[in-house]
Amino acid sequence: MSGGQRVGDAILGRVRLCRLVAPRPTGRRDRLGEYAQAIDHCTRALELLRKIGDQRGAAHTLDGIGYAHQHLHRYRAAADSYREASELFEALGDVYDQAETLGRFGEAALTAGDPRTARTAWHRAAQLFDQLGHSHAAEMRANLSRLDQPA
Repeated sequence: MSGGQRVGDAILGRVRLCRLVAPRPTGRRDRLGEYAQAIDHCTRALELLRKIGDQRGAAHTLDGIGYAHQHLHRYRAAADSYREASELFEALGDVYDQAETLGRFGEAALTAGDPRTARTAWHRAAQLFDQLGHSHAAEMRANLSRLDQPA
């Protein structure tokens, strides 16, 4: 086995572990049950993905790290991961994943006590979903309306 193949296998292994332990917002429960473990595996996978220049993999991995942080009630860390993921998705021209991540970013920012950032994220997500003709635009507008209601 060549050195390049071993590195590729190591990256693939980390990415698979990251996906196993970081549940997605689709409702699937994490198989290994530990969000902290997910962050550890995903952070290691992220380092490897960055080394090989896999921006798409890095963006999805950052999104997973944000999701795990959010479930550990580390909302600022979640928001930071989501922000970086959304920037990568934007650079890649991946409008759908950018919009999805911005929606999660907005929720994490609001929970972290930053309604201004939440508003900006949800507004941009609504624009992107509108651009795609996707029904999630209405959900983003509902989030924005929620910000306008008295506490």
